[in-house]
Amino acid sequence: MNKDCYVDPIQKTATREERESVKQILLTVRGMGYSNCAIRVHNSLAALKGVINAHVEFTTETAEVEFNPHIVAIPTLIDAVAEAGRDGRHAYSAALLIE
Repeated sequence: MNKDCYVDPIQKTATREERESVKQILLTVRGMGYSNCAIRVHNSLAALKGVINAHVEFTTETAEVEFNPHIVAIPTLIDAVAEAGRDGRHAYSAALLIE
């Protein structure tokens, strides 16, 4: 693992508004090679308004996401995964696995 790939996980406390309506989905995530990749994807998802929690596992290539569907839509979650890899060194993609 390249030392430049290290990233600290962000901690998020969901707001009351975000927790008003909760839905959970499972995404399949491609392109992760190390645990830091999973943290990078987690941070991108957790930074979205409406996301309550995101658990990303690079060994199973999955992301369990709890979110408020009235605030953030599934396509936005999928876009956030791709955005996490747009640094010129990483390339991630996601698709809905279980809704």
